[in-house]
Amino acid sequence: MSNDNAIQNVGEYYAAHYLAEQFAKDIAKQVKAWKARGTQSVPRRLQALSDLYFRAKAQALEYPDPDVRAHAQDADLRGWHTQLLNALGYVPEPLLLELESEKQVLPAALRLNRHSRPWLAVLEAPFCLSDGEQSQEPLELNVGCGELANRTRTVVGPANGGVRSSPHPTMPKGNWEKAIALLFKQEDRPRWVLLLAGSRIYLFDAHTYAQGRYLYVNLDDAFARKQAKTFESIAALLARDTLAPGSESDEVLHEKLRAGSLRSTHGVSEKLQEAVREAITGIANGWVEVRREQKLGFRVLGEREDPLPDGSRGVTAEQLRHEALVYV
Repeated sequence: MSNDNAIQNVGEYYAAHYLAEQFAKDIAKQVKAWKARGTQSVPRRLQALSDLYFRAKAQALEYPDPDVRAHAQDADLRGWHTQLLNALGYVPEPLLLELESEKQVLPAALRLNRHSRPWLAVLEAPFCLSDGEQSQEPLELNVGCGELANRTRTVVGPANGGVRSSPHPTMPKGNWEKAIALLFKQEDRPRWVLLLAGSRIYLFDAHTYAQGRYLYVNLDDAFARKQAKTFESIAALLARDTLAPGSESDEVLHEKLRAGSLRSTHGVSEKLQEAVREAITGIANGWVEVRREQKLGFRVLGEREDPLPDGSRGVTAEQLRHEALVYV
């Protein structure tokens, strides 16, 4: 996955070493289970959306203004996010997320709980354009995707199919970066936010969002190349089966992946520390050997040699270690 341009590991959300060496192994069991389901598997369902995606993108290009694009009625464009969610295994249930600290609400396509706590919130931005159609940085969603649209305060509630309303106003126009930051500040914040943005899908983790570490998928690249392994990786990262399984006793694959990444980072750190120790020892021993070959003392500097910065001539093991460390 480390060389898969369709999946961007921003800020090294996952350790680069882990993605290169271990990620494919850790998702292998899930990929095998999906392959047994054939065309009904999440990776195959995603891959089958290729034609629909490019039709929706073509329609999005007809609306340069993202605010206009957000309200376009073209069938493929309007239905793209719903089809994407269905392929990933989710069923949209629109609701309003209460931002109590702001006394405002944020429209969402879906919220799932786990262990009686918010776990995953799915948000929708207007269809973002990439590959030069509109210049934008990965998280500057107010540039290519338009501002957070004001919507009606009344939406269909997921619990009973009735109407749910909120006394709070919808968030005023602003960028998605700010909106998600506010959502993660709430006491009942979700662990994950999945942001659907047309040609991109963002996955934000409440534990790393403030550090600028997250994942996003470039669907232009994925659908252009149509490589099975790419869709297997996307599914492993974003599907309901792996991110928010129905049974609370089921393994959340993402937790396993995060743990593997942290172990990998720790392992690399230990190797680096060992390499530094070896380098320090080699430099110190090398200095001693050179002094011996030149028949010079290595515990005390000669009278014709410059003294140490403190004026002394005695060389201790700690001084030698420190100088070697500075050199490294």
